[in-house]
Amino acid sequence: MSHYAHDVIKRVYKEEKAKANTASRTLYSKGSKLLIRHELLMDAMAKQRLAVMLEESQRLQVVYEFSQKLQQIWQEKSASQESLLEALQDWCYQAEQTGIQALQEFSQSIRSYSLQTV
Repeated sequence: MSHYAHDVIKRVYKEEKAKANTASRTLYSKGSKLLIRHELLMDAMAKQRLAVMLEESQRLQVVYEFSQKLQQIWQEKSASQESLLEALQDWCYQAEQTGIQALQEFSQSIRSYSLQTV
């Protein structure tokens, strides 16, 4: 997940912040931390800022949602290796369909992983 945060979220965040108008740039102040922080660790004000930022940027909303989906896959303790692999392949396919370059590149790096037999 730390690779996702660095390679996808922060990259898309910087791109979106750079193209935002002056009024919107204030919204992006320290926003990358909100995109990475687990929702349970946010207070109400942080959750509100995150929601507004995600409404402002469709691309950030997409990479945030994919982050949430990937976390769910990683946290599935009872999943078999086959179902984990299938879930990751589905995640990768969907990520590649977004048209967001950082997400597509991250998906390609995940596809290069292999499961280790224990």
